[in-house]
Amino acid sequence: MDKDYEMLKTEPRWWRLRRETLGLHRYCERCGRNLSSVVRHKIPVSSGYNYNDKKRLMYDRGNLEAVCRECMDRIMSGHGR
Repeated sequence: MDKDYEMLKTEPRWWRLRRETLGLHRYCERCGRNLSSVVRHKIPVSSGYNYNDKKRLMYDRGNLEAVCRECMDRIMSGHGR
């Protein structure tokens, strides 16, 4: 895993943004059926070229998507992209 991402996801700013995103999108933005429980980055933070680029991706609200566990599992397996 990317060391910059690992550090950024421990910051209070991320946890606040995650909580706000889940509050704004109670239901999964993919399927709309289940409650959202995961906030994912549409463009992975690890794809940033340097720390500042990764930080921008991490906190960009437009790069976030609130999804349910079922959809996240589908995305991670490559079937929900």
